[in-house]
Amino acid sequence: MESRILITAVELDLFSAMGTKSHSAAAIAERTGTKPAPLERLLNALVSMKVLLKNRGRFRNTAASLRHLMTDSPEPLLNIMRHRGGMWKSWSRLTDIVRTGRVPRRKRTEQDTKNFILGMADVARVSAEEAGNLLFWELSKAKRLLDLGGGPAFYACHFARHHPDLKVTVFDLPDVVGLARGVLKEQEMTGRVRLKPGDVLGPDPVGRGFDIAFLSNFVHCFKPDEARLIIEKAARAVRTGGKVIIKEFCLEKDGTAPLFTTLFSINMLAADAGDSYPVDLLKEWMADAGVRFIRHASLATASNVIVGEKVKKGALKTGS
Repeated sequence: MESRILITAVELDLFSAMGTKSHSAAAIAERTGTKPAPLERLLNALVSMKVLLKNRGRFRNTAASLRHLMTDSPEPLLNIMRHRGGMWKSWSRLTDIVRTGRVPRRKRTEQDTKNFILGMADVARVSAEEAGNLLFWELSKAKRLLDLGGGPAFYACHFARHHPDLKVTVFDLPDVVGLARGVLKEQEMTGRVRLKPGDVLGPDPVGRGFDIAFLSNFVHCFKPDEARLIIEKAARAVRTGGKVIIKEFCLEKDGTAPLFTTLFSINMLAADAGDSYPVDLLKEWMADAGVRFIRHASLATASNVIVGEKVKKGALKTGS
C-alpha cells in the first residue's frame, strides 16, 4: 500500500507542485490537475508515512522529500521512482508469469526508456563515489576505460573527474547514448567522456585495447547465454593484463539471500530480462573468457564488485 501511494504521488509530481511552501489540498489539486477530495486522502496518507507534514489543514514537504522527490532536488530519486511505477504493471502480472512461465509482451515507450536511464543516474549518484573509492588503485593505473552498458554515463563522469588522465568511453544503445549526452552536459564532462552507440549483442566488437572494462549492474539485464557473451566481449575489449570489473547485485549460492537481491531477481523475471547471479557463477564466466579472478568486495549499496585480470590465451587452462 505504501509503495503504491508513494509511486502515485511521484507520478502526479505532488512534491514539485508543493515546492518549499505549505498549501491546502484544494490548492495542490489545482496545481496538479487532480480532485481535492481523493487527493486529500492521499496527502493524509503521505503525512502518516512521514513523507509530508501537515499543520492546520495545510501540507508541506519534509526535508527528505525536498532533498529527493522534487524536480530540482539536490539528490533526486524521481526518475528511479517513475521507473518503478512503470514496473508496477509487470509486477501485477507475476501470478500468471509464475503459473505459465510466459511474460506478456509489453512495449517499452520512449518515456519508459527515459525513466529507466535517468533512474540509473539517480542510483549512481549514491553509489559512484563508493565504487570509485573501492577501485581507486585500478582506476589510477589505467589510461583507457570502457564503461560497457554505461547508461547515463554517471560512473564514467565520476571516474574521469577524479582521474584526469583517464579516457573513458561509454558504450550503449543509440537512444540511451542520446540521454547520456544530457548527463555529460549537466556534469560538465562533455569533453572528457566519449559516447559510442552500438548493440552489445551485435556482431561487432565493443572496442579494443582498453585497460579496464567496467560493467556496472549490466550483466543482470541479460539471460545466462547472453550474459556470458557480454563478459566475453568485455574481455576481448581489454589488453592482456587489463582488468574486467563487474559490479552486480549477487545472490548467495543457494539463491535465498540477500533479501534485496532475491527480490530483484523477481523484478528481472517480471521484466522478462535477466537475473541475479551468484558471485561464483560470474567468476566462472570470467575464467571462461580468459579473466583471472583477483578480488571480490561488497558495497553498502547491495552490490558486489568482482575484479579480474585478462591473461594470455590458454594461461588459465594450463595453470601458468
